[in-house]
Amino acid sequence: MPGEEILSVLWVLVCTVAVLALCYYVTRRLNRLPAFSRYAGGIPREGRLEVLSRVPLGKDQSLVVAAVGKRCFLLGCAAGSVSLLTELTEEEAAAWTTRREEKNSTEQRPFRDAMSELLKQKVQRGEHRD
Repeated sequence: MPGEEILSVLWVLVCTVAVLALCYYVTRRLNRLPAFSRYAGGIPREGRLEVLSRVPLGKDQSLVVAAVGKRCFLLGCAAGSVSLLTELTEEEAAAWTTRREEKNSTEQRPFRDAMSELLKQKVQRGEHRD
């Protein structure tokens, strides 16, 4: 009967959705466990890559200072390739990491506050037009 076939297809669909939901739930729970949460994409969280600065040199070319954990590297980037130019010394790395910590410690202002402050400055200078 056609009604039984429709019920069969609906049952398979419900089971598939249930299995997917269960997989999602299990992976979310496993990510909360310390043994699994240390890793995100195969990279330990404490060793994640962070781009500290980028200077464009030309079309599809740039110099990048990147940090992995406490180590800093100067990288040359071009279209289709990334080259390690040098690993920064501890003194050079300290300058970049202190900038990173200062940047992370400064609290960002909401856009509304920044915009209102900018408008106040323009009004004081007489540049604001209605």
